[in-house]
Order: sequence, then structure tokens, then C-alpha cells
Amino acid sequence: MRQNQVRTEPVQTVPVMSLRLSTLSMSLYIAFITILLVTGCSTPATNSTHLHLQKNQIKSPATPAEKKSTPIAKIKGTNITPNVIPNKAPNTSPNTTAKKAPQTIQGTNITPNVVSYRDYNDPLIKFNRAVFVFNDVTYRYALIPLAKGYNQIVPEPVDKSVGNFFYNIKSPIYILNNMAQLKLPDAGKNLLRFVINSTLGIAGLFDPAKVWFNIEKKESHVEDTIAHYGGGYGTYLVLPLLGSSDLRNGTSSLVEVYLNPIPYVLQQPDASYVQAFDYFQEFAPSADNYAKLRGKSDDPYIFFRNLYLQGVQRDAEFGTPH
Repeated sequence: MRQNQVRTEPVQTVPVMSLRLSTLSMSLYIAFITILLVTGCSTPATNSTHLHLQKNQIKSPATPAEKKSTPIAKIKGTNITPNVIPNKAPNTSPNTTAKKAPQTIQGTNITPNVVSYRDYNDPLIKFNRAVFVFNDVTYRYALIPLAKGYNQIVPEPVDKSVGNFFYNIKSPIYILNNMAQLKLPDAGKNLLRFVINSTLGIAGLFDPAKVWFNIEKKESHVEDTIAHYGGGYGTYLVLPLLGSSDLRNGTSSLVEVYLNPIPYVLQQPDASYVQAFDYFQEFAPSADNYAKLRGKSDDPYIFFRNLYLQGVQRDAEFGTPH
């Protein structure tokens, strides 16, 4: 007797390799956010990006007694004391030797004037140092060598077009944050730029919105939205691969993983590969600077932390967009 043969369809499985990159990155970010929430070590949520210098408010120099009795206030929302340099009258004595202007670090456009924050409260220093070591090894032995090859092989116009493409495809992130901040004209400009560059600019490879129509970029991120509603920087932290950051910036990076249109357009693992290349092409131009700056510092972690904090101080004092 002939037995009935049962046909079975092959079971389709999702390759583990296709989710490796996205799962690893999300696990790392969720891990450090969890640590932050458990330790509860963020600073008061105060917006520190709206400090402005006003005209006609220059006061006469204080006497030595006044200077000694008046402490320097910290920047609101941070644990940073401004690096105040007193104005001194030039010494016109003929016996005075003229001082040379500080020179930039060889091969970079950076002047070695990083402020030292010796008393900065760094509650996550053990975690940050561990992540910094991981980043440092990854930079020096993987990303920097690859970036040097990329910079030598890829012509500058091609690299610029690649950057334009990734900027354009992330336009929905900027538009959503413009709207969240109730900056509707900026949202309209970004939407118009997205339409023009996606069509006339050949999928965003070029920027005719700026060149032909003079429509400026109005880039805005989740961290800008948090700052708009009074959220402070929070504590300093180091993100895996992304480097120096803070609680507000780290939260922004995590949220924008989900807001990025690429995973909704491409399937895995292609989406993860494209996002990884986006990060790499942003890192490549500054890769050589990292190695040179690291070689000039006795403690690279402290040096890069102070360099980041100095940028935070500058943004807070002069209202530079963060």
C-alpha cells in the first residue's frame, strides 16, 4: 500500500548575523542608560544654552579686595566653573620680552588651551573610563586605519556627496524636532529642502536647495528639544564608539536610533550596515586629529573630558547651538 507523503515547507528563520550589529548597539545604550537611572546622578535640569552677552553692561574693573571676596559662579545646569581670564594692561617696559602666540598642535587646527577641571564631579568615572578604553582601542586599531585609507581613496567631492546623502535622509528627525519646539518655519524649510534635494539633488547627493534657492539648513536634534524645554546637560558620560557626551546628548542619540528612517526603508542586515557606514563617514575626517591629540596628553580620558567640557562651557556662555 502506498503511503501518503506529507510535504513540509522549509521553515524560514531570521539569521542571527543580520541582527547582531543592531542588537549589540542597542544593548550597549540600554545598559548605560540603566546605570544612569539607578545611580540617579544627573545634575539639576536647567537649561544652560541661553546665556547671552548684552551691550552696555561692561562694568569697571573690580578692586583686588572685591575680586578676592566674590566667588566665580558656576554655569547653570553644569558643574563647570568658567575659565575667567582677567584683563590686564599690556606691559610696555623695554625690558619685557614679547611672548609668542600659542601655536596649534602640529597637523591640526587646535590650540592647546584646554581648561583643566580638577574638581569636576564625575560620578560615572569608572564606567566612563571602561568605555573610553574600549573606544580608544577600537579607534586606534580599527577605525583610524580604515579612516586613513578611506580619506586617501575617496575624493573630497564624493565624500561630500555621501555626507549630503545621509544628512538628507535624516531630515525627518530635524523636522520632527522643529515641530516639537514649535518652530514651524524651520520645519517648513527643512521639509522643502528634503523635497528639493531628494528630487533635483538626486536622492540628496547634492544640495540645490542651498545652491539654487538659498534655503539654509535648520538642523535640530532631540537634545535641542530637551534643552528648549529646560533640560540641562546632566552628568558627563562616554558613549560606546560615539565618545564624549552627556546625559542629554546620550538620550538624544538613543531616541534618534528609532527616529532614523533607514531601518524603516531597508531590511536587516542592510540597514545596520548603512547606519554603521554613516557613523564611519562622519568619523573619518577627524580620525587623524584624535591620534595626534591623544599623543599630546598624559591622561587621555581626562584630556578629552576637559576638551568636551570646554565646548559645553563655550556653548553656554555664547549661546552656540549645542
